[in-house]
Amino acid sequence: MAETGRSIAEVAKDLGTNKTTLATWVSRDRAGRRG
Repeated sequence: MAETGRSIAEVAKDLGTNKTTLATWVSRDRAGRRG
């Protein structure tokens, strides 16, 4: 992930979620920040 330098897969594993789910959350967050 950009802020930490870690991959989506690494962060998803730490959170106990699927990497596809986390990628979706990140994508939606970024889209929301763009307006």
